[in-house]
Amino acid sequence: LDTTLGGGTPVIDPKTPLLLAGLGISETDLLLLFDLVKADLPFTANGHCTLDRGKLSLLCRQVLVGRMLGLGVPDLIAALGLVQGAAAAPVGTLDQVEAMQAFGSWLGPAAFTVGQLQLIVSGVESPTVKFATTPQTVAALVQRVQAAAPPAGPAPDPVATLKTELCGAFTVGAGRLADVLTWTGQDAVITTAPIHDALAATFTDGLPDNPALIQPLTDLDRRLERDVLLFAQLQLPDAEVDSLTANAAQLGIADRSALKLADVQAIAAYTGYV
Repeated sequence: LDTTLGGGTPVIDPKTPLLLAGLGISETDLLLLFDLVKADLPFTANGHCTLDRGKLSLLCRQVLVGRMLGLGVPDLIAALGLVQGAAAAPVGTLDQVEAMQAFGSWLGPAAFTVGQLQLIVSGVESPTVKFATTPQTVAALVQRVQAAAPPAGPAPDPVATLKTELCGAFTVGAGRLADVLTWTGQDAVITTAPIHDALAATFTDGLPDNPALIQPLTDLDRRLERDVLLFAQLQLPDAEVDSLTANAAQLGIADRSALKLADVQAIAAYTGYV
């Protein structure tokens, strides 16, 4: 496959439509596949690559695994990363196929999509699931907290005001927010100096004068958003979140702030018994 036809200007190779038709995928999907298998199917700096039978078979096998699971190429790559617990690598052994098949069997009746799992476990956005928390929303959040302070008289505790605003942002009650903060130790983080500094940030025309100052609050909000999504999808009441937090080790969860796919599966299994 020669993506430049020997020249320096990238063009659509005449063989590309044949390859796309054979695999039954889009050009965008093909580029994702090429990135997935780049160790086995390298391109030159000029975009040249020779596709022999073995390399075509490698591409076909990845697409077939995705179809077996009912997943498109983007979700397949995300699922590979979740199952493998590392950067996604192409399926090349029977054990890997069986691991993916087991994941597919679990995913079918599960309360999550692949995109949601990727956000919860890795904090990585997908084409279908993205963070609602952005630098813009956090800047607006800080300004609302600041606006809550009266022009005269004692100022309210900014962290208490922040918690009230977070309840509204995530559409949760104070009890659920407390549970989510405790789940990954963010109840300690929210009172630290970097969060206080973020809440004291200055703005010009609605934009932070020092965007780096509000980054710790952005990180905190995104951590909370991932955990809110986890418990919301499982429809866990506050009392069960409390129980999970106290007994996570009994489910084999070593680090609540760095969940693995197996941890989410253990929590989902626990949910089935309550």
